[in-house]
Amino acid sequence: MFKTRILLAFVALALVAVAQGVIGYLAMATASQNVQKGRVANELLVGYMDLLSNKQLLRTQLTNEMTGLESDPQQSQVYYYNMIRALDTLDRLAETSKGLTLGDEALLPEHDERSQSLIILRKGVDQLGSVMTASEWKFEAVTPQQKRQKLDQIFDVSDGQDLRVALTQSIARERLITARDRAAADVSLNFMTNVVVIATIGLALFMVLLGFYFVRSLSKPVERLIKGAEALQAGNLSYRIPAFGRDEFSQVGRSMNDMAREIARLRANDQQAREQLEIQVSERTNDLQEALHRLEKIELRRRQMFADISHELKTPTTAIRGEAEISLRHGGNSNAECKETLERIVQYAQQLNYIVDDMLTLARSDIDALVLDRRAVDVSTLCHESIAYFRPQISQKGCVVEAQIQSDSLVLGDAQRLKQVLNIVLDNAIQYSGAKAVIRISTASVEDAENMRRCEVTIEDNGPGIPENELSRVFERHYRGTMAKLIRPDGSGLGLPLAAAIVRAHHGTIEIISEENKGCRVTINLPAFDSVIEDAV
Repeated sequence: MFKTRILLAFVALALVAVAQGVIGYLAMATASQNVQKGRVANELLVGYMDLLSNKQLLRTQLTNEMTGLESDPQQSQVYYYNMIRALDTLDRLAETSKGLTLGDEALLPEHDERSQSLIILRKGVDQLGSVMTASEWKFEAVTPQQKRQKLDQIFDVSDGQDLRVALTQSIARERLITARDRAAADVSLNFMTNVVVIATIGLALFMVLLGFYFVRSLSKPVERLIKGAEALQAGNLSYRIPAFGRDEFSQVGRSMNDMAREIARLRANDQQAREQLEIQVSERTNDLQEALHRLEKIELRRRQMFADISHELKTPTTAIRGEAEISLRHGGNSNAECKETLERIVQYAQQLNYIVDDMLTLARSDIDALVLDRRAVDVSTLCHESIAYFRPQISQKGCVVEAQIQSDSLVLGDAQRLKQVLNIVLDNAIQYSGAKAVIRISTASVEDAENMRRCEVTIEDNGPGIPENELSRVFERHYRGTMAKLIRPDGSGLGLPLAAAIVRAHHGTIEIISEENKGCRVTINLPAFDSVIEDAV
């Protein structure tokens, strides 16, 4: 299995890389320690040299002071403190060197010798400091020979030990140690370099061998898969990939062979289904064409029917309006009640004429293109007129109308059309609510989500209401619910669709909320007159 081979190869590479890293780390750690030891040894040598240099400078300075030559006493203090700092540095470096060679028993005498020399040098420097603080030492020697002996005693002798010998031996010892540590560091660096180079070359050779092995192992199965894919791409579904082994490539080859067989089977089924589908599409197309012809004939007859109805209804309504106007012109001797009756006949005739025009518009499927005579209209006045219009029906059925109508309800619209909407809604409330119903009509000024003022008219009744499953269809043309058909069998189903179209033409909304056996509430929302002006500006 190629998966297992690849996993083993990566494990082997990881082990080789880890081994290389461990060897390199150990070599680097050894080299780093040797380099650090060499650096500390070199700093010790520099410290001893610095101590010797400041000692010589201080001796020269003090010689000048004893012989009376021009000298700076403060400079003597500078040299002395430089020697103190050099000794402190040497003590710190000695401890560091001892820590770096901790556990190496062979180097213990070397550290002891360094410690003893530093103790001797520290005593000598302290003795020198004590002498420098006393002023009479400069006058204890008179002759040049005595002065030279005094200086030798101060600088070169401490507790009977020669400081020059101790300092010279320390410098020689540190030079040997520095050379030894540098050589060890060079050896470690060379070893580390050789290890890294050999490990890198070995790893590279191992990777090359693995790559050569996998190239040879993968080339043939990949080539077979490529040939199989090219055959499938060319549409040769009868080609089969040789797949005899149990490795992943053989499994892919068998899967591709199965896929080719399945595609061939599906292609045959698809061809058969396509032929059957073409036959069915041809049959359905013929059926649809015949149905379309029938629908066109039905639509033509429907349009003709509405046109005929409109024409037949316009003739008597025009005659009624003409007779009423004649009666009004020649009714000087009639009483006021006759005149009021004739005025209502004229209003009825006008309203009937509008309804006929709307029926004709519906027949032409152009209800949204109503021509409106837009003016500033007081909705409260229209509500009062609509209530007065239906007062005979209200009295006849014993209904109660509760009105809460505000006076500031101006909108920009067609007064006759808006009154037609109110009449449709109010007529439905009266007819469907039954005897002794309570009908509430109110107006209010509200603001929408964009803070624009709108006029809202609400007409609410306590009638049987509209079932929930019929409520969504009340604005469809010619649709009438079950209860509506029982109460008013002669209805046409055009009232609410017409009202919705008129409200929509005024950029408003109409909404019906109803619960069965609890009545209906119709809300008409129209843009207020001042909001329309602001929007236009």
